[in-house]
Amino acid sequence: TPSACCVTIGTYGTWTVDEARTEARQLLLMMEKGIDPRQEKRQKQAAAMTLKELTESFLDARKTLKPKTRKDYQYYVDHYLDDWKPKPVTDITEQKVLERYKRIGENNGQTLANNVKRVLSSILNYGIATYRILEKNPVRIIAEAKAAYPDNRRRRYIKPHQLKAWYDAVTGLQNEVYRDHLLLILFTGLRLNEASSLKWSQIDFAGKLFTVENTKNGEPLCLPMSTFVYDLLVKRKAKTAHNPYATK
Repeated sequence: TPSACCVTIGTYGTWTVDEARTEARQLLLMMEKGIDPRQEKRQKQAAAMTLKELTESFLDARKTLKPKTRKDYQYYVDHYLDDWKPKPVTDITEQKVLERYKRIGENNGQTLANNVKRVLSSILNYGIATYRILEKNPVRIIAEAKAAYPDNRRRRYIKPHQLKAWYDAVTGLQNEVYRDHLLLILFTGLRLNEASSLKWSQIDFAGKLFTVENTKNGEPLCLPMSTFVYDLLVKRKAKTAHNPYATK
C-alpha cells in the first residue's frame, strides 16, 4: 500500500489546512482500497493528453530520427490530422480512424493514406507504451477490417538476367561521377543517400575499411572494402581529393 508521506497534496498557501486534511482523508481512503493516488493522477493526466502533446513527446523521445523523417512525421500530423491535434488522444476512435483513412485515400491518394496511417500508429504505440494512454491502438482496425489500401511503395529491383545489361550501360556512362556512384552502390549495397554522403574522412585506405555514418537506424556501420571498391575509390581520390565527398 502506498505511503501517505510519498503523496504530495499541494503547495502551502494554496491549500488551507482544512482543505489539506480533507484531501488527505480522501487519499488515505483510496490507498486503503489499494488505489495508488499517484498512478491515478498520472492516468488522468494521460487521458487529457492531446495528439499535439503526444506527437511532441514522441519526436522528443526519438533522438535517432533523421531530420527528414522527423519533418515528415510532423508534416503528416499537421496537414492530415490537424483537427485532431488539440483534442485528447482518447478521442481517437477506431471509427474515426477508418473514416479519416478512407477520406485521405480518396482525396489525396492511397499511398499518402498509408503513410499517415503508419505515422499515427507509431505515435499512438509510443503513447500506449509510455503513458498507457489507450488499451489498444485504434489504427489496428484498418488491418482487422481488411480495409487497408495496397502498399504501393516502390519495389523495383534489377533481376539477375538484367544485371549484365545494366552493368554494361553504367560502365559506359561518360559522366564518371554518376558511373562510380552507381557502381559503389552495386558493390557495397549502400542506400542512395548513404553513398551520396560518403566522405573521404570515412574511408580507411590502409585498413581497407569505410564507415557509413548516415545509416537508417542512426548507428555508424564499419564495412570492409572489396578489391573492386578499393580500386574505384583510390582512382576517385586521385581525381577529386579537393572534394570532401567521395562520389560528388
